[in-house]
Amino acid sequence: MNWKRNQKYLPRPRHLYGLFFDNGCCYVGQTVDLKQREQQHRSARGGWQGRRFSFVPLSSMTGTQADAEAHEYAWRYKAFQKGWRIYSKPPGILIRDPSRRTTGYMKSLAAGYAWPEAVPRRSAGAPSSLAWGFFKWLFLYPFLFGVAVMVLQAVVMAAL
Repeated sequence: MNWKRNQKYLPRPRHLYGLFFDNGCCYVGQTVDLKQREQQHRSARGGWQGRRFSFVPLSSMTGTQADAEAHEYAWRYKAFQKGWRIYSKPPGILIRDPSRRTTGYMKSLAAGYAWPEAVPRRSAGAPSSLAWGFFKWLFLYPFLFGVAVMVLQAVVMAAL
């Protein structure tokens, strides 16, 4: 049987996995062969441009590719709840809010998942999106604006 052609439509064992990066981002994918898929991601043509990541198996299921995609979205949602920012495709396109495309069914799947122990802890340099948003708008941007105004005033005064 030619699995390449039929893999989308035939129920078969599929594995969900995550690539967890040091910058607080992760990518969730699915495959029928975990070892081969990890090698593909780590190769020069894997799309991650040499960035280091931890490859973590998340769960396994039997179903079609469409069934596995529902589980993929559920794991994205679960990772987002745990504070990870989500990549959609290499080389790092971020999904701002994975919950927007998450259905009730996907949320119920995510509720049943146990977060794997093998997932690395998020580093201190990887803020959660809500906390980072508050920090940026309340402190960082006003500070940078103030510095820019002072530099501009100094340039204008020096020109006079």
